[in-house]
Amino acid sequence: MEARDHLKNGAKPKSQTRGGIIYSINMENNKIFGVILLVIGIALAVYGFNIQNSFGSQLASAFGQKDNSATICIVLGVLAAIVGIILLANKGNEEKK
Repeated sequence: MEARDHLKNGAKPKSQTRGGIIYSINMENNKIFGVILLVIGIALAVYGFNIQNSFGSQLASAFGQKDNSATICIVLGVLAAIVGIILLANKGNEEKK
């Protein structure tokens, strides 16, 4: 019985599993999610650099206060951008199995 015949009879397609995790997201959703993460990551990194170079942050550091919000934004932005690039570069290895 072919897969199409099986679907015509009202049966649901089998989910692909890998390591016990069900992957139900198709490649188009991965690409969209990757683009969104890439854009958010770049925006967060730019925002973090702007905070780091702002007058208020420089004034606070002159008086010995440390502002970690800029560093957190930069690190999270870079990580989000890296995950977005990985999702965009994924060739769909799960779907080939």
